[in-house]
Amino acid sequence: MLLQLIENCNCDDHTISSYAHQISLSASRLSHLFKTEVGIPLKSYIMLHQVECAFEAYLNGKSITQAALDAGFDSPSHFSATIKRIMGMPASLSAKDSEFLKVKEV
Repeated sequence: MLLQLIENCNCDDHTISSYAHQISLSASRLSHLFKTEVGIPLKSYIMLHQVECAFEAYLNGKSITQAALDAGFDSPSHFSATIKRIMGMPASLSAKDSEFLKVKEV
């Protein structure tokens, strides 16, 4: 259920407490259960979901700034810093001519 909530989000509130409220658990309990069942921290999973949404919007023609804001990042610089930390390069270079980022099977 939680994975569906995250996947189908409208990117307006990506907080653990928001998801915990939706499924009637405390934020700490939800985080613990998620890490136990999925193997990665919930905060990291949510952040990766935001990155996916931002890149999808960017690859569909939105500016990096608009894609970052639409995906729920606080600012374009927050998105850029996150991408730099994860991928080791700026977001613009990460997406430029990247076949890896353009492939998405549903």
